[in-house]
Amino acid sequence: MGEKLVDDSHVTRQIVLVHLSDLHFGGKHRFNPEPTPRGDIPVREGYPTLFDKLREDLGGQDPGCPVAICITGDLTTAASFAEYAEAERFIRNLSASHVYGKQRPFSSIFFNVPGNHDVIYDKSTIPERLATFAQFLSGLTGTHMDPANPWDWPLLYDCTADLGLIVVCISSSIYVEKGKPDQDRGHVDVKQLARIKRELEAVEPERLHNSIRIALMHHHPVLIPALAEPGRGYDAVHNSGKLLAILRKFGFHMVLHGHKHDPHVFTEDSRSAFRTTHHNPILIAAGGSVGSTDLLKNRWNSYNRISIKWHPAAGQARILIETVGLSVTDEDSNELLPSEWAWRVLRREDLHFLRGECVLPSPAVLRGSASTPTRSAFWIRVWRSMHDSEETCCVSTFDHP
Repeated sequence: MGEKLVDDSHVTRQIVLVHLSDLHFGGKHRFNPEPTPRGDIPVREGYPTLFDKLREDLGGQDPGCPVAICITGDLTTAASFAEYAEAERFIRNLSASHVYGKQRPFSSIFFNVPGNHDVIYDKSTIPERLATFAQFLSGLTGTHMDPANPWDWPLLYDCTADLGLIVVCISSSIYVEKGKPDQDRGHVDVKQLARIKRELEAVEPERLHNSIRIALMHHHPVLIPALAEPGRGYDAVHNSGKLLAILRKFGFHMVLHGHKHDPHVFTEDSRSAFRTTHHNPILIAAGGSVGSTDLLKNRWNSYNRISIKWHPAAGQARILIETVGLSVTDEDSNELLPSEWAWRVLRREDLHFLRGECVLPSPAVLRGSASTPTRSAFWIRVWRSMHDSEETCCVSTFDHP
């Protein structure tokens, strides 16, 4: 009596993530009226807010699995109190509204990831630079956040009980300071790295393995050539190699970040000839800006909708990413009225990972890799659970192979 009928490792877990980045409330916010030629701000009648516009796109049916909202920094433009008041209002509205068919708890919104615009970067000390962000966090969470000690802010969120998810929120903007090397690239110091490793080691290994694992940060842990900006060098996060090694060791499925306002999806699976262990590749989603007008040529405001399925016993994951962009011009590049702005799916990525490899599996491939009929049947059931319709996100259970 009391023994579990189904091993947790033989249950396909699934979660839907809404990835928002670079909201930039303030002077360069898409959903504010543009200044007139004289510089004054017109009335905002007829302009939707970012929340209003997102609510239109996130009002679909409940997917039947947990949903989480991940915000990867640059909530503000200049880290002012007024901008943070808008950001707080936005997050509270998200928590109070229906996202995919039902109200999502406040605990399913992750926002403890400061961007370079979320710090007062012309100040010379950490407490001064983080003062407004710490006050913003304190007001939203009801817990005092000491701006002098960001290393003690919440870092690991174990949500396996309700979301099947473990989230690590990484602060890459602690050392962002005007005129210094870390102004643009971001920095994760060894003190934070040691705490990340220590807190992951404290999670019971089976619990960790059975969960979906994601990391959130603002700056780029890997800077691909397409994201390099002329005159600014390759500004990937300092110590990103050490960070990725830790995340790989603990089997993280994804890293979500922002910063460049240019959405990309790629895997990080570089392998040293001296590595003796074999770790899964990490899927990295660089989010575009959902709210800024400061965009590269031919780029749109955008955000990501992500579905992750994970079968722990099989070591198989399927990750579906939709990048959704906001169309604000017509076919002749004339500006649309704000009431005519519309979200459109820009790109869809459907990636599969099987025991450390990025693959496109099929029943035939899985059957060919099975050594016994019983194991073959197990793999077929795993494959089917990964290929349920995207409209239904039910949890499936399987017999032991």
